[in-house]
Amino acid sequence: PYLRPVNHLLLLTVYVYSISLCSAAVRDPEISRQDRVDACYAEAFVRKDAHQLIALQAEYLAQGDIYWAAYTEFLLATYHQYRDQPDEEASRQHQAAALSLIASVESPSGEELALHSYILGYGLQWSHGPARWMDAQRSKRLARRALELDATSPRVLYVVANIELRAPGMLGNRKEGLELMLRARDHARDEVNSGTSPHWGLQQIYVSLISAYLDQEDLATAQEISQEAQVRFPDDAELAGLALRARGA
Repeated sequence: PYLRPVNHLLLLTVYVYSISLCSAAVRDPEISRQDRVDACYAEAFVRKDAHQLIALQAEYLAQGDIYWAAYTEFLLATYHQYRDQPDEEASRQHQAAALSLIASVESPSGEELALHSYILGYGLQWSHGPARWMDAQRSKRLARRALELDATSPRVLYVVANIELRAPGMLGNRKEGLELMLRARDHARDEVNSGTSPHWGLQQIYVSLISAYLDQEDLATAQEISQEAQVRFPDDAELAGLALRARGA
C-alpha cells in the first residue's frame, strides 16, 4: 500500500482546518514540514486543485531541500492517481520527477534511501519485463542500504518490510517482513512530529500489518491491531474496511 489520501468524509470534516493550516504554514515557521505538507495534500483533494502543493514543492526545491521537494513531488504523483478523475500520465511524470530529485542526493541518509526505494517501487506499476525486475531489485537494494544506516526509522523499517511482504511467492521473506513491520509500528508510535524531520508512515504500517495477518488468517491479531489503529485514526476509511474484514463482517 502506498500513500493514499484520507477518506473524503474526513477531508470535509477538516476542510476549514486544512485550508487555514496550509495557508498559514506559508507564514508560520513553527508548523512542522510534515503538518504543512499533509495539510496542503488534503486541501488538494478538497478543492480538486493541487496548486498549493505545487507551490510548496517549488519552495522546497528553491531552498535546496531535496528530501521534502522529492516527497512533495511524490505526493503530487499520488494525487493525480487517486483524485476523482485520475490522470495516469501526470502521475507518471510526477513520479519520474520525484525519482530524479531523490536520486540526486549525494551521500544519502537512511531516510533519503528509504524514500528513494519507496518512489521507485511506486513506479513498478508502469514497468514490465526485465525493466520491472531490475527496478524491483534496485528498490530492494536501496531499502537494505537504508536499513544499514538507520535501523530505527519507522519509514526505513516500513519500506524494507513492505518489500518483503509484497514480493511474490518465494521472492519475499514474510516472517522477516512481519517482524520489521512490527518494529516499524513500535518506533512510529513513539515518534514526535516536529521541525523538519519526516513523520509519515504509521497509517500505512497499520494497513500493512492488518493485511498481513488477514492473509495468514490470524483474525485475532488482525482485530487487535485494527482496534489500536482505529484509536489513532478513527476516521480512516481504509482502516475501517480492514477492521470489518478482521471481524469477519
